[in-house]
Amino acid sequence: MGVVFFDFNDAFGSVNRVKLLYKLRNDFHISGRMLMFLTQFLSDRKARIKVNDLIGEWIESLVGTSAGPILFLTHVHDSSL
Repeated sequence: MGVVFFDFNDAFGSVNRVKLLYKLRNDFHISGRMLMFLTQFLSDRKARIKVNDLIGEWIESLVGTSAGPILFLTHVHDSSL
């Protein structure tokens, strides 16, 4: 018996937000207030790194989503299937 494990923790941080919003609008037909909310939610994000007791400076984050699996699954969804 074989088993395959996937670790998606780092995958959430690699989501291209522009492509995600495009898919939400075109593939899932999200529009209006919901699209505006998601656009604002994914815009102007900042991130910093903490290692032990050291905390880095806030920097602009251009990729990734903290919303976890729902937006990630939307991002990897292939509408041509």
